[in-house]
Amino acid sequence: MLKNKNLLLLGLLAALAISGCTTKTEIRYAKPMCEAPPQPALPSVNAGDLWDRIGRGDYDTLAIRESLLVDWAMEMQNMINVLCVKPGESR
Repeated sequence: MLKNKNLLLLGLLAALAISGCTTKTEIRYAKPMCEAPPQPALPSVNAGDLWDRIGRGDYDTLAIRESLLVDWAMEMQNMINVLCVKPGESR
């Protein structure tokens, strides 16, 4: 008799567990309120004067470094624009 009650209780718990797993979960992504900082005004550099002062090898290295840095900064700005909501925009 006790075994039948345990089986009935176990069956009831299993039915409740299975029916509880059928709920629909909705995922909502929240975007924080932020925006990319403004780009600073950089000083201009005369390429010819710089070339004369540091030489071709260092100039080429510096040009590659600047190009990579600008590419990285633009990528970070694009990520912020995608991931954030600007103040005044709707979420």
